[in-house]
Amino acid sequence: MSQSDTYSVLYRLQRTVTHYAYVRVPVTEALATAADKDGRRSFDPAKLIAAAERLGQDPELHWVSESIRISPHPTQTPLPPDYPLRPVVFPAGEAPLTLGGHGS
Repeated sequence: MSQSDTYSVLYRLQRTVTHYAYVRVPVTEALATAADKDGRRSFDPAKLIAAAERLGQDPELHWVSESIRISPHPTQTPLPPDYPLRPVVFPAGEAPLTLGGHGS
């Protein structure tokens, strides 16, 4: 059976790759909150996160791949004309669906 005799369903997927890295956020006055009535200070969580995210932009940071998730793309669109689509490959042991008859 040739490639032109088979049928397939075109489905758009998305792949999400998650990486992680550790950063050391320097303790600075800019991260601290004002002293409370007992003179205690803490860190402003939003400022701490923002500082960590800025450090995460460093191109020298060591990122480690944690997971890859493949899922249906929420927007199914037509195949772009220049997309390098691979030929249909049937899983081992599975035969193409026969249409218009009682099978072969």
